[in-house]
Amino acid sequence: MPHLHIGDPAIVKPYGFEGKPFIGAVSRFSLRLNPETRNMRTEIDLSNPEERLYPGMYAEVSLEMNRRPDALTVPAAAVGSDGAGNFVYTITDSRITRLPINTGLTDSGRTEVTGGLSKETPGGDDL
Repeated sequence: MPHLHIGDPAIVKPYGFEGKPFIGAVSRFSLRLNPETRNMRTEIDLSNPEERLYPGMYAEVSLEMNRRPDALTVPAAAVGSDGAGNFVYTITDSRITRLPINTGLTDSGRTEVTGGLSKETPGGDDL
């Protein structure tokens, strides 16, 4: 879990619990992933002013790690790959052009482009 850091936001939804989820932050974690379960002990600090959370409750937790709100992304299906690396096709001067790119994270059907393409690249708006 190299992308997890202390202070990362966490959304906690206790099972069988109606209402808004609890918002907290990662306060500590164990640096060791259990190879059998692929789980890692992680502690999250939550505000509980109405004392609705109790020890031993189970919850669904979403962690937001490595947030990059300004990252340039393209649909993952638009990224091709071969022995020369990753690429996308763009339209330049009414012609289809193969453009080599560097990629980062892929999540939710989107791939981060870390090099080779920018918002100013001709055809970049057509991706």
